[in-house]
Amino acid sequence: MNILDIAKLGGREIKRLKDIVSVLARYGFGEAFRHLPLPGKFILPGTHKEIASHSPEERLRMALEELGTTYIKLGQFASTRPDIVPSNYIKQLTLLQDSVTPAPLDEVEEIFKKDLGDNWKEKFITFFEDPIASASIAQVYKARTLEGETVALKVLRPGVREKVKSDIKIITMLALFLEEKIPDAAEFQVLRLVNEFTTTLKRELDFKREAIILNAIKENHKDMKEVVIPSVKKDLCSENILAMDFIEGLPLNKAVMTRTEKKKTALLGIKTFFRQALRDGLFHADPHPGNILYTSDGKISYLDFGMIGRLSFTMRKQLIDLLLALHASKPELVLQEMLSIGEFREELDRESLIRDIMEITDRYIKVPISEMSVGKAAMSVAEIMKKYKLTVNPVYALVARALSMAEETGRALDPDINPFSTLEPELRKVYLERFEPRNLIMSWRLTGKSFGRFITELPYHLGQILKKLKTGQLEIEFRHVGLEGLIKTLDKLSNRLTFGIIIAALIVGSSLVIQIDKGPMLYDIPLLGFAGFIIASIMGVWLLWSIIRSGRL
Repeated sequence: MNILDIAKLGGREIKRLKDIVSVLARYGFGEAFRHLPLPGKFILPGTHKEIASHSPEERLRMALEELGTTYIKLGQFASTRPDIVPSNYIKQLTLLQDSVTPAPLDEVEEIFKKDLGDNWKEKFITFFEDPIASASIAQVYKARTLEGETVALKVLRPGVREKVKSDIKIITMLALFLEEKIPDAAEFQVLRLVNEFTTTLKRELDFKREAIILNAIKENHKDMKEVVIPSVKKDLCSENILAMDFIEGLPLNKAVMTRTEKKKTALLGIKTFFRQALRDGLFHADPHPGNILYTSDGKISYLDFGMIGRLSFTMRKQLIDLLLALHASKPELVLQEMLSIGEFREELDRESLIRDIMEITDRYIKVPISEMSVGKAAMSVAEIMKKYKLTVNPVYALVARALSMAEETGRALDPDINPFSTLEPELRKVYLERFEPRNLIMSWRLTGKSFGRFITELPYHLGQILKKLKTGQLEIEFRHVGLEGLIKTLDKLSNRLTFGIIIAALIVGSSLVIQIDKGPMLYDIPLLGFAGFIIASIMGVWLLWSIIRSGRL
């Protein structure tokens, strides 16, 4: 990235970029942006001693909190990717809170007028002007309709789309710069993470999509009387407003329950998540206690459907097989399932990977019930994927994180809960469903179609290959893997050799000039020859010093 790329930003965006880099520098990350080609005079601030005493992951969390809305969202999104982000950073990023001071009603009212009309208040018997919840993207109001129904109105905060669009442009630019300049950034796939975050954030801003998902989840839970999913009020919905039933209740972490009620609710929460992910393939990806309500009649209801995960039929099959292999403590089977869901970017050390899988089963599966953790086992598998550079669909990391969160929520209510006792029957049930006639027929049809397409297209592709072979256009690409270090060493060696030849040439040339004894003189020595010796000496000392510093004298 160069100054021309930054020049494409507007004046406000450049100022914002400088502010962002300044904040990151104050929290100890300035070195990464030292060579960022910012226009005008710009000096990176240093890191305060008090801030420097914190760990890097704590400083990153603190920096994101100071940068605000989009960056908090970025940190929260990064916490869902244990396959890319180190576990110590994930622990800190999960602490990021997305709660802000509500926007004034007169600003929000402009959105109501635009989407529901100037007489929007006439659509309600009562409209409570104080929001019941406020986050960085939206805030929620309570109202009573003309039909007497109590509804929750989720309204997009004024100007948030424009702000997010500007921030995304800057974040993408910084990610490009980091991947160009810092090898570790490319290793952590920073640009890929930012691109996925951009897609996720755009979906979260799409209230029409959220309404469709809410309807689908309600349909999936129609036979679960213990789970309440709010109905969408279509006539009050728009691009910027999502209206739904208002569910009376308290968040799980604030609800007062008896021990029996806690056990029942913990079991219901975990069972509901397993059903969403493994049977329906559409799951709430942020099931922390604040996002689950406990109603007065002992039911649970979910809040905030902005973060949702989807699993296809094939992906659910693969996930079930992986969880069954983990539960059976079969490392070879776990490896086999990992190979089926992803692709390793480097040559695989199978024995080392199997040892790491055995470590997971020993730590989280073959232990007393109170210490069992399917969520931590799933998160550890995601971390192994990162360690061994296994590229997988990001939804697998999302489901691992959501599974871990659902289990932690359950354990907060009932520390003695055995997640595997809940998981195993659900796994077996869904596993056996694949052998039902309708699922077998669907599977055979998909396989038949794929095979038929392959047979149909095979002659054409063979013809294309033979045609290119005949005309000499067939190209085979070879890529050398792991030679970067050798190339770098050879490059450094050739530079030093060239440097040495130049020094030798200066010494020989200067000696010849001195022998001629003509031209400007300094202490009876030709000035040109004297200058040549001085330059050769400086270059020689610099070359010797660089060799000593490299430790390869």
